[in-house]
Amino acid sequence: MHLKNPVPQIQIYSLKNIDYWYWCRYYIETQQTCCYKCSYCNTQNPLATEGLYNSRGLPEKKETIGFGLLNEPLDRRSIFLTAEIFKTLYEHGYGLNILTKSDIDETIEELVLSNLTQFIKSDRVRVTVTLITLKQKLHSILEEGTPEPEKRLQTLKKLSSAGIPTGVAITPIIPGLNDDIDEIEEMIRKAAENGAKWVLFSGLASDHYSMKHFFEAEPGKRVANLFNDKDRLEKRYREIKQRVIKLITEMGLHIRIPRIVFTPQDPFHMNYRVSEILFNLSYIYELHGEWFKMGMFRRAGAIIENLTKPIKRLVLEGDLEYYRGINPDVESIIREVIYTGDSKLYSYYLKNITVSPGLAEINNL
Repeated sequence: MHLKNPVPQIQIYSLKNIDYWYWCRYYIETQQTCCYKCSYCNTQNPLATEGLYNSRGLPEKKETIGFGLLNEPLDRRSIFLTAEIFKTLYEHGYGLNILTKSDIDETIEELVLSNLTQFIKSDRVRVTVTLITLKQKLHSILEEGTPEPEKRLQTLKKLSSAGIPTGVAITPIIPGLNDDIDEIEEMIRKAAENGAKWVLFSGLASDHYSMKHFFEAEPGKRVANLFNDKDRLEKRYREIKQRVIKLITEMGLHIRIPRIVFTPQDPFHMNYRVSEILFNLSYIYELHGEWFKMGMFRRAGAIIENLTKPIKRLVLEGDLEYYRGINPDVESIIREVIYTGDSKLYSYYLKNITVSPGLAEINNL
């Protein structure tokens, strides 16, 4: 197959705060529109991209740059351009975090792998493959025009076999459509067999503004009523969380993408480690449905991430208490991470993670 180098359409976006799922503040897109037609996608809706700003360039300090926020980064239309961008980012010391649905076939495998494997030695690359169903019929309905599930598993295997840290994103899980617990567990097992090191999962954005197109057409019409029953919806998501978390932890997989570390000797390195722990704790409390603590740790993580001074200096000088949003409980965890490099609370949750009690029997809505 002959591949044509597309006309460059590079767009750099930035976020006010770091995307704590993928550890990126900057994203690069090489196409104006996505090559796929996923029915649940809301990224083309202006309401769904609120808080996303056009950027004139990348930050001077070395950060992780994201791909796949709005469009597929490894599709055939832009693979040559994307490969050149990877090469440039490597030469300038940046990291990569890629979200993809792509089928890395023989035609583009050399371009992708040759430019990603160079990031391995310095541990500056993460790739997450989206996988939401193994059922061919449901896949064709939910993700029209995208590579089949089996091909995505092959992509996962090719990347992990090359030594590239990889994981899967089972997102969105949509009650009434792709929420079969047994199938989700099978996806996790197959992902692990093909080299996945982490599993991300989440539900569908349920607001009827950015998702209006989904709920007014097939297959969203079938489940629209379910999303109007918040109690029933929340119950179902608790059931899914319970089973998914149990399997992930039993298999020794991560529930978060490990953050890329830049220059440990940098005085700001500890800022990033502290914020990572705080964001991770925020996610743990989100899984438990403890919204107040979730917000508390998320605010604190954003504060530490955006500090203009090294966190260790603020702690030693006793100035941390002046930052609104850092209460004594959070401060004690910050001190612990600074002096030990970790948090006993977070380590405990990882070993003993469960979902809040009161789960209903597992059955389809």
